Amino acid sequence: MEELPSVLARIDRLERDNRRLRRAGSLLLVGIAVALTVAFATPRTSAETPRVLRGEQLELTTPEGEVYARIFLNQGSPMLLLRKGEEKAHVLLTLNQPALHIRNADGLRGAFVGFDTRGLAKVELNGENLVDGVRLSMKPDGTAGVYALDSDGFDRAGLEYASDGTSTVSVRGERGKVRGSFAADAAGNSSLVLLDPEGRRRIGEVVLADGTPILSLEDHRARQRANLTMDFDGAPRLEFLREDGRVAQRIP
Repeated sequence: MEELPSVLARIDRLERDNRRLRRAGSLLLVGIAVALTVAFATPRTSAETPRVLRGEQLELTTPEGEVYARIFLNQGSPMLLLRKGEEKAHVLLTLNQPALHIRNADGLRGAFVGFDTRGLAKVELNGENLVDGVRLSMKPDGTAGVYALDSDGFDRAGLEYASDGTSTVSVRGERGKVRGSFAADAAGNSSLVLLDPEGRRRIGEVVLADGTPILSLEDHRARQRANLTMDFDGAPRLEFLREDGRVAQRIP
């Protein structure tokens, strides 16, 4: 029984030591947390260098070594290429005349969004010939249009709004030659023009802003030979013209 007080004293001392250790451990954890918070919250100084991956090109490959993504330079401009397996489908993003090229699995049909060498902003949807399809474009002066392209890349039909306020619907023949157009300008005049295969105007019709209609027929040299119009009182007037433009006959 004489040893019991001694044992109790040692137990009491151990409990006090344990409490001190717990308090010290808690203070240590708080100190570590504060240090980490300060380290991450402190801005990077200018003398420190960020971690950078450098190289002339970056390639991402499959475990078999097949490249499915590349970042590289082409004539000094960065490019990003994404492709899928052995298919011809790919996406190409470039800053050389900034543009995005997209091709389907056949490598032919696709789309284009970007700028050409003339600074023309374009969106194109192409067929298997790469040049046929539909084009939406805007010129630097604000003129915008939608055009249908044939297998040779020529415009065959178009809807255009010019920066001067003129709207035009045009139909074209082979090699993009205009065969007919309907237009309305900002002054309120509307016109219809039909041309022959050589591009010469043969029939022209105009309705002026004041409502006056004029129909003109032209010869193979684009010279007016007959005019049909209407006087202010509504009476029709027909004129036949000589080659030099002088009136040969007027009815009435």
